[in-house]
Amino acid sequence: TAGERAEAGRAFDGRPETFWHSEWSARQAPYPHSLEIDLGAATEAVGFRLLPRQTGVQNGRPRGYRLLLDGATVSEGTVPDSGSLYEVRFPRAKGRLLRLELLDGHRDEPFLALAEIGLIRPPRPGDDWASQYGIADVRTGDARFDPSPADLEALPKVELRKGGVWRAAVLPHAAWVRPLNTPEIWQGVAYYRRRLPPPPRGKRATLVLQGMQSVDVWLDGRPLASRRGGYLPLRAEVRTGGDLLVRVDNSDNPLIPPGKSQRELDFMFGNGLIGSATLEITDPLHITDPLEIDGGVRVESPKLGKGWASTWVRTTVRNDGPRERTFVVRQTVYDPQGRRVAMRTMGSRLPSGRAAGMNQKLAIPKPRLWSPDSPALYRLRTTVEERGRVVDAVDTRIGLHTIEVSRKRGFVLNGKPLRLRGTNRHQDYPWVGPALSEAAHRRDARLIKRSGHNIVRLAHYNQSPAFLDACDELGILTIPCIPGWQFVNRDPRFMERVLRDIRETVRRDRNHPSVAFWETSLNETYPSPELAETWHDVAKAEGATLTAGDEGQGAPWDVTYNGWREDLSRPSESSRPGYIREYGDFEFGGGSSTSRVKIGQGLPKLLQATWNHV
Repeated sequence: TAGERAEAGRAFDGRPETFWHSEWSARQAPYPHSLEIDLGAATEAVGFRLLPRQTGVQNGRPRGYRLLLDGATVSEGTVPDSGSLYEVRFPRAKGRLLRLELLDGHRDEPFLALAEIGLIRPPRPGDDWASQYGIADVRTGDARFDPSPADLEALPKVELRKGGVWRAAVLPHAAWVRPLNTPEIWQGVAYYRRRLPPPPRGKRATLVLQGMQSVDVWLDGRPLASRRGGYLPLRAEVRTGGDLLVRVDNSDNPLIPPGKSQRELDFMFGNGLIGSATLEITDPLHITDPLEIDGGVRVESPKLGKGWASTWVRTTVRNDGPRERTFVVRQTVYDPQGRRVAMRTMGSRLPSGRAAGMNQKLAIPKPRLWSPDSPALYRLRTTVEERGRVVDAVDTRIGLHTIEVSRKRGFVLNGKPLRLRGTNRHQDYPWVGPALSEAAHRRDARLIKRSGHNIVRLAHYNQSPAFLDACDELGILTIPCIPGWQFVNRDPRFMERVLRDIRETVRRDRNHPSVAFWETSLNETYPSPELAETWHDVAKAEGATLTAGDEGQGAPWDVTYNGWREDLSRPSESSRPGYIREYGDFEFGGGSSTSRVKIGQGLPKLLQATWNHV
């Protein structure tokens, strides 16, 4: 067939005429049939896996086999007449040349067909579940991880005394430029400074910046604010002008999610101020920030009717001025063509120092629904008006859609099942790491869309709002994740920061129509049912529609990530909808898989990995 002459047909021996089977012959080929693979280097093994043909007619199944490494037999036996993965263990052996001899086949067929073979390597530190999913308990109060206020006040004087050269920086900024193809990253401290002007008379100013991974800020030598966690922004009110000094430290810290050391982590920290830095100027009467409790403008999921859509909008306003203020909150909706299609107003008054949330219902006629094929975006303009004058305004892009999941229908968007074609994305680029420009984020989104994907998982941490904005525009569903990877720390400071990350992740991104569900668990960490329930409940309280996380006994997630099973059964969690988050990786055995190899392991293994993904 044409498929047998395709490029992928050369995966086993480089010959297009041998596609998942031994060479065809006009007459029955004599047994044994054999397959030889040069592993590229001496390789240790403690077993092997064999997967019979998985497509088309389920014939050509092998029966008797013999496996040799460098000419020495390490295993022999009989493969069951089944399409399931066959696995056998043997004493540790080492060799470069692998030879698989198939002595005969079930039903005496003239050819044999294989989908995959792979060696099982001996476990190494970090390969087994127990060492990967380590539990840390850091209660020492070590100043490296949790400096006291006195320590913080002295830090700049001590560190800047060592000398250095100040250079101009354009944000986002990588404090250390990573050489191309260098899988290492500089860790340490970087300082930034700038002269801040005083806030305009009668206005309030808020500093917003993002650094990796600990951030401390001083104004005129006095501590202003700190944040432990590098994937969401620091916000601090600035009452005067002065000399601003920012310290950024991306050193390993088990008290800050993800917590695991850089050497053991499967992604690289950035360094420096990896996002923008802004000084927001507002009236004392203003719409609060989305990251605050019940903050900002919050748009609920719409209800769809025949020829209309309705949604609730909640806006929280704060009065930081010295006197009571009377005002109106106005909601105005513009359709994708810029035409006004809905408006609602509500009056209120606020005493000094108080905040209040106001709920307003909007009805939108003849709605255009958001979907990957038609990402229609409406603009909601929220204004706070006093005596006919706008004192604050926020624009929110919204998409009208409904999302459901079920075991029977799968992922359902706007009442219709949608087949998800997904990928994972790391916010990382050569030289600058995660310090990408907005244009670079949009380029990545365009490439993902052009590749035919309609959903992307933001592994394994919060990513730039610019990328989510691009996904909203292009029609790419997203799975926002909190920072985490195979690590949890019992220390209450770590646990509280996980809860903070869950809250702020949902608060920041809940109005993005591209969000499909929320990964509010630490990646591959498998918490206790009680802890998982807490994380799930916190996300729901903030407005998360659907949560997702690793499967496990008692896991509360609306969508479970299914674990790999040696019989290739799907899904392994039968009580709720399941989703495969990393197809092509753990689907083939995780760390022992022929799909997970390093460049240094040689061309034959790289070709096998490529074939698995194809």
